[in-house]
Amino acid sequence: MEISDKIDATNFFRDYRDPKGERSALQAPEAGNGFRQDINKVLGELDIRVRRNARDEWIKTRESGDTITYTGVKISKGQVPDVRGMSLRDAMYLLENSGYRVSFTGKGKVLRQSPQHGERYFEGQVVSLEMNM
Repeated sequence: MEISDKIDATNFFRDYRDPKGERSALQAPEAGNGFRQDINKVLGELDIRVRRNARDEWIKTRESGDTITYTGVKISKGQVPDVRGMSLRDAMYLLENSGYRVSFTGKGKVLRQSPQHGERYFEGQVVSLEMNM
């Protein structure tokens, strides 16, 4: 169930091979941002090539050709982390475990957040998320 939730949240619904099935035509899917172990599991099941530049627990992904590259999400006490591109579940988990309360509108992935990532913020204050498919 958790893997299917991740696949649904990260838009893997495309055929990435050309009609002849050649590997050179592969395009890496949009993997989204979130918890590294979950993203690793989904991409591993789909046999997607990954360049792991970060060992952080929370990551951002970027697609380039047939490869996805990881970079870390900086988490500092008193600063709002960047949760854009994450599923609501991952964003809420990360923000609530950082001491913030969360409000959101919409569904899908986090499109915008307020306050912006990196801003100073205090525990118990509300971080607002705008979601979009």
